Amino acid sequence: VLQMGLMLTKDGVKILNFKCQFGDPQCQVILPLLKNDFYEMIQAAIDGKLCSFMPAWSENSTAVSVVMASLGYPGDYDKGMEVTGLLQAKELGLQVFHAGTTLKDGRVVTSGGRVLSITAVKEDLMTALGEANRGVTAIRFKGATYRRDIGHRGIRLLKQSLGLIYKERYVEAVTSDVLFYQPKRSILSRTRSGSHSELRGFAGFFDLKASGYDDPILVSQTKGLGPKLQIAQACKRHDTIGQDLVALCVNDILAQGAEPLFFLTYFSCGKLDVKVYEAIKEGIAEACRNAGCAFLGREIAEVTSMYSSGEYDLAGFVVGAVERGQMLLGLQRADEEDVFIGLASSGIHGRAFTIIRKILLMSSLHYSSPAPGSCGDKTLGDVLLTPAKLYSPSLLPVLRSGHVKSFAFIAEEGLLEGISRILPEHVSAVLDALSWRVPEIFCWLYKEGNLSEEEVAQTFNCGIGAVLVVQKELAQHVLRDVQRHEEAWLIGKVVAPCHTGTNLAALINYAKEPGSCAQVVLVISSKSGVEELRNAARAGIPTRVIDHKLYGSRSEFDSTIDRVLEEFAVELICLSGFMRILSSPFLRKWKGKILNASPSLFPPIKAGNTHQQSLPTGFKVTGCAVHFVLEESCPKAVIHQEPVSVKADDTEEMLSERVKEAECRAFPIALQLVASGAVQLGADGKTCWKQERRSLCLQEKKNDCASSLVMPEPQENDVV
Repeated sequence: VLQMGLMLTKDGVKILNFKCQFGDPQCQVILPLLKNDFYEMIQAAIDGKLCSFMPAWSENSTAVSVVMASLGYPGDYDKGMEVTGLLQAKELGLQVFHAGTTLKDGRVVTSGGRVLSITAVKEDLMTALGEANRGVTAIRFKGATYRRDIGHRGIRLLKQSLGLIYKERYVEAVTSDVLFYQPKRSILSRTRSGSHSELRGFAGFFDLKASGYDDPILVSQTKGLGPKLQIAQACKRHDTIGQDLVALCVNDILAQGAEPLFFLTYFSCGKLDVKVYEAIKEGIAEACRNAGCAFLGREIAEVTSMYSSGEYDLAGFVVGAVERGQMLLGLQRADEEDVFIGLASSGIHGRAFTIIRKILLMSSLHYSSPAPGSCGDKTLGDVLLTPAKLYSPSLLPVLRSGHVKSFAFIAEEGLLEGISRILPEHVSAVLDALSWRVPEIFCWLYKEGNLSEEEVAQTFNCGIGAVLVVQKELAQHVLRDVQRHEEAWLIGKVVAPCHTGTNLAALINYAKEPGSCAQVVLVISSKSGVEELRNAARAGIPTRVIDHKLYGSRSEFDSTIDRVLEEFAVELICLSGFMRILSSPFLRKWKGKILNASPSLFPPIKAGNTHQQSLPTGFKVTGCAVHFVLEESCPKAVIHQEPVSVKADDTEEMLSERVKEAECRAFPIALQLVASGAVQLGADGKTCWKQERRSLCLQEKKNDCASSLVMPEPQENDVV
């Protein structure tokens, strides 16, 4: 008798049935533990000599068997589905018992409801279960189903005993064996070819040859979630954090055309909350399955001296691969007339959460409030915690088609900075904000935070989660390919750089005038090789390049600029085509000493394209203004305005060009007023005039630009 069915009752053990079916999983899980020759043992039973040939079983070994069945079993199910991965399972040291398969045209195909039984023998239950599940993920056929709770009752018993030992240990930092050794089926499912997850060890293994690459380059990335974790902890919602972490890492290596191979995590906390960690871990495992990468390892550390109750931090690390000849994505590949394809984002991510938390401190809404525009079905916390999309499964074939020049994942910075990161210096970008759907949450942040449109575009993704750069002729073809899986739009194009920065030439020429009260002593640029630096060098003015991409934060970048300004004893700063947002500490330190020009007579008023708005409204006059740069825009901080007439036959380009010319006239006048002391910024944020100098300015403004710069009692100021 190989098997009997037993039932434990209050009256003792009751026998239900006897079976001699070798195809049953109950046989397939027990026989691998038998040390005797099975044939000899059966013969002894037939001869009635089994008492002298007692079975010997492997000690300190555990067997686990997981059955793979056809979809619909035990009801109706499909047959003839090809089975793959059998050799890989054999290489893992697993025994695969065939129950419902047949050989057809040299291929193994399904022919029954119960198809295969994958059996692993290891030193303990958890390791054996992990190995059996690895075999399940290696073997594939259409409609494969399997139980996900095999062995979990035994694991729970082990977990209880391990938990007692764990609680008695007093340590400052400890890896949680209890959680680490829970080999949930969801974590190991659909592991990609090449993975060798070592649940029992301290390392994860990956066989690069088995992954199918010929000449691969490995690409890696590590990420954390920063302030978003604080929102998750405040909302007590942790199920979306895992996908967010995987998406941020995987989408970043996608920019190099790399496919994710495996993923690792590090989780640190004060006191370990099993339910919280389980929710996060399940999210990571699900995201790894969707991304097609193996989840090889996770480290858990308790550091009670660093984290209070309920606090934790999370970091992820991904390694991907791309064939050496397919590394075609990167910088310096965009040309004029190329087109931007924008893919819809799922919500907000990246550094924006620092600003969002500040906005919420001043808002009447809180995380549990109904989200703006959600009709009450979602809370604000739900919207903020929506995880980033995983673009790898849908975009990898598109990127490897050779039709895409560059790819940017809009995460760490806002939309404008994300796009500028992938553009070479000789081109610029024009986006049509009406071409895509901007989610309501960004409109709410714009209003609630009293942000300018530029600040919103610099800080948030504005509904665009990723951007592709493609040739104009291929744009529609690529767009159709992308739209098969993602919501996407044509959102703009690559153009020759606009003439921002031409004010610099006007300022340099002004500084050479005999009556000038200012001297240009330094020109700083965030990009090397630009025309403004060459113009400054030709004029004998020192230059410095401070690339913001080399700094980890805005404050670090601004501090470097501040040190250089101090080095050159700069007293006034003129922003000429400088599009980055300066930090609050920097603006406070240089309050009343930073000037900027705006293509509007009233620069603090929020507007999109000023010239585009001026033409259809019938305005007769537009213009520009030079103003002090403050933390919060103030209409009374304007130093000088230069009006420009709007002509009946004006196009947007014609009007824009005349306003730029007006800026070149206005900026030197404003600089002269501030450098001479005629104008200064008051403590209330308003422009203050010395009356006699204002009268003189108004009188001399009637003359040409050169004479209007001649001011009495000149005192030389250094200008950057």
